[in-house]
Amino acid sequence: MLYPFLPFSSQKVHEFLGFEGNIEDYGWQLHSPLPGQRLREPQPLFSKLDEKVAEEETKRLGQAPG
Repeated sequence: MLYPFLPFSSQKVHEFLGFEGNIEDYGWQLHSPLPGQRLREPQPLFSKLDEKVAEEETKRLGQAPG
């Protein structure tokens, strides 16, 4: 259900849960892992945001028109 908002992260979770193929092909269908389904080794979905980058983006967005 998060695919429209977080497509790449949703695809990673889809694969971690042992599903094959593109999550977009599932549409709004919900699928749960089956009993005994092998899960893949989890990895971080997001990298840590550098504080300097966050400060620069905050300043940049604060100067945006509107």
